[in-house]
Amino acid sequence: MQGRKKVLTVIFTVVAFVLTVSFAHKTNQVLMRKTSWNRMQDLIEGETNKDILFVGTSHVMDAIVPMELWERYGYTSYVLCAEYNDMERNIPMLRLALQYTQPELVVLDIDNYWEKSPEDKTLIGYHEFADAFPLTWEKYVTTRMLYGENKSARREILFPFVLYHNRWNDLSRNDFRDEVSDDFWRGYEFATDSMAVAMADPVSRSDGVLPDVYGVAAIERFIVECKSRGIDVLLMTAPFGASTQEQEYLQGIYEIAERNGVPYVNMLEDPEVINANTDYRDEGHMNISGAVKVTDYIGSYISKQYKITDLKKDESYGTWQEDYEEYRAYIREAIVNEGELERLLILGASDKTDSTVYINIDSEVAEYGPYVALPWHSAVQTETDPKTVKAFRIGALLNNMVSCEKAQPFDWQEETYVKLGYEGDDGSILGRFQPGDIYIAFYDKRTGELICEKAFRQEADGSGFVECERTE
Repeated sequence: MQGRKKVLTVIFTVVAFVLTVSFAHKTNQVLMRKTSWNRMQDLIEGETNKDILFVGTSHVMDAIVPMELWERYGYTSYVLCAEYNDMERNIPMLRLALQYTQPELVVLDIDNYWEKSPEDKTLIGYHEFADAFPLTWEKYVTTRMLYGENKSARREILFPFVLYHNRWNDLSRNDFRDEVSDDFWRGYEFATDSMAVAMADPVSRSDGVLPDVYGVAAIERFIVECKSRGIDVLLMTAPFGASTQEQEYLQGIYEIAERNGVPYVNMLEDPEVINANTDYRDEGHMNISGAVKVTDYIGSYISKQYKITDLKKDESYGTWQEDYEEYRAYIREAIVNEGELERLLILGASDKTDSTVYINIDSEVAEYGPYVALPWHSAVQTETDPKTVKAFRIGALLNNMVSCEKAQPFDWQEETYVKLGYEGDDGSILGRFQPGDIYIAFYDKRTGELICEKAFRQEADGSGFVECERTE
């Protein structure tokens, strides 16, 4: 009889524990702000393996587009990042992810390894990553690894619904749905803002400095962790507005790479990777234009240095191609709905479309516009008819949005003349748009179908551009 009671007690305890954990996880899913779940959902619930994981700070979150790696190389990948991230958080992030996927390669971004962020900020950033993961033994172990005897921090990470208990009044129908995100992002953060960033002169490898900071040991522990699991490691620095001293520290990483037998790609060494005038959304993060370039650069390197399988012909990975089509459709819809010229140029440069830009050569934009400072006269020769425009590739326009004293004339074709819009003799507006300075036509890259066309006129004070209304 006594033995039976013990068995029932054990069963009751186990059932109670399972119900408590399940309740905590479901409550957390409902109450938490959905940023973490949006980013991590496909990693946790996806049915396919991710062969490449990118680990690091928000620099990587804005610089790597997994859908681009899929389309160009057939690689399955995921971005694991936390804002205000410290090097010591990379191993816990990796270990949580390894519960759901077995990568062949882990790419570690080593930005800011020389600084230790305040714990309150790193806790906020880690929530953005960890909240989506259910309460498991691994989550308990990694949380204790990070926060030690800080019971308050451990409780926040393990039971985040305690932190979000005051959201009851803000809940909407979406909070109770399992699917709340566009899975195709795979951890990438989409952005179309643009900011010109002043870049310090590149620092040579011989001038590299490896400071005596805790981040050095944290990088080496990460390498050991991966190698112990049979996972290849690639160290990487994505572009950002690094100072001379920061570049010296980043060049010092070659010393770590050499003594640990791993490769290192420092994109700051190659100023041609991105255009600092157009590809940043702020000093530390890429917009979609820059992210596509960075992704292609690192994808090209990986394709030459590693034997990662191209899975595009594997039918069991068909959902990746479906998600890529959704990704293309998302960019296309964003182009159709975008009414700001600069954001539109950024979207056009993401290479999901063929785009042609027309400049009204009678407009002051041809010489003085803040976005188009090109030697247009050398390209358009002596044409002065205000009713005609010349066509230029959108990439050429975008890559010279701020300054281009050394720009070369661009190829153009006679048949690309269009009427942008002008006043007739009776004061009526002729053409498809009101009088404007810039006309852009977007075409589907694969079918040639016209997606949309837009026209913009410059403000009288030169402060910016306003979208022109159609006259049809």
